Amino acid sequence: MTHVFEQEGTLDETPEKVQERYKFDVCNAMTALDPKKLRNYLTGEAIPEMLHLWCLHDLTPSLAAAVGNVEVLRDTLTLGHLLPPHCALFPNALDAAVASNQLVAIKVVLDWIAGNVKDKSEYGSWDQMRTAARVLTRALLVAVRLHKTLAGNMILDFLEKHRTINRSKSKYFEEDMILDSIRYGNIPLLHRAISIHRTDESTAWDPLKPKIWKLSHSELEEIFTKGHKRVLRVFLQTGQLFPNHFEPYKMPSQEYGTPLIKRTPLAYVMDKRRHDLAQVLFANGADVNGIPKNGDGKTALWHAANAGHYKDVHFLLAHGADPDFPKNPKNSPLHIPGITSGFVNKTSFLLQTAKREGKDAIIRDDIWDRYQSRVDELYNNDWY
Repeated sequence: MTHVFEQEGTLDETPEKVQERYKFDVCNAMTALDPKKLRNYLTGEAIPEMLHLWCLHDLTPSLAAAVGNVEVLRDTLTLGHLLPPHCALFPNALDAAVASNQLVAIKVVLDWIAGNVKDKSEYGSWDQMRTAARVLTRALLVAVRLHKTLAGNMILDFLEKHRTINRSKSKYFEEDMILDSIRYGNIPLLHRAISIHRTDESTAWDPLKPKIWKLSHSELEEIFTKGHKRVLRVFLQTGQLFPNHFEPYKMPSQEYGTPLIKRTPLAYVMDKRRHDLAQVLFANGADVNGIPKNGDGKTALWHAANAGHYKDVHFLLAHGADPDFPKNPKNSPLHIPGITSGFVNKTSFLLQTAKREGKDAIIRDDIWDRYQSRVDELYNNDWY
């Protein structure tokens, strides 16, 4: 195994520095593992008999890829090394190279796949092609998650060039890659994945000339629930999305009228407890008192108050939400049953205080001390 780490460093690197770099690369490679599985291993939640402890020979290509030792990688790589069991404690060679950003090692693996994976006419079945496709698509998702954009583009270029392997991948892969790119905020690979999914041709991300795509319901929902705030910010700034309403034409026809349309983007992200996305909406022109064009006429504050989410109510009031807008009994937060009944909970206290004293009272440091004093006062007067 030591031959993996015998590669010489640059002229200004001492042997100690080379070894430190190897340690860093190997640790980086570990990030290619599924985060949940890795956590289970570290916390001891994984079932011991299910763990596959590779021998040193099995680990050689992966470690060589992780540290960029392409000579050892070429000599030891096999298709079996690219398909570790699901419970392996170290990533396969391609995943390790992607995680460590070893671009030369990635090219070595891709060249090996191109030269050694056989199609049905040579192998008798499409199994090798399907195996290669699984290896490549899994590595792509690693590139998305770890923001290894150059590595991801190399793999996408390879798939475009090798159509037979490309056709062997799962038909759901592009959609999975889009959702993962949204979740991890990888804008360049998100753009390329969308372009492939929509047109079957990939185009590079150009921030100066962004293309407007028709987003599916699942993509919109991912953006406003689990999406990275970077994606929402870019889509708002490029006109892909709007801060105060959802465009009906961006929704598939059979899904028109879903909650995404009936509420404002702000109301939707608040319902998902995504205050970080709400801040992005505010920074890009969202109206804290906005009501949907095609929906129920209620503000984000009404929905938060009606659900009793006092932290969301406090957040919106602190950003200037009007507790009595719009001024009609049906849609005003102050007219929600229970808010005006005299019974004091945190939601009603915040709304009534904001109505009487304005936003400044809500952002005071002693707001919750005042609430507790009000509760004690009512308790002492036998209100409860």
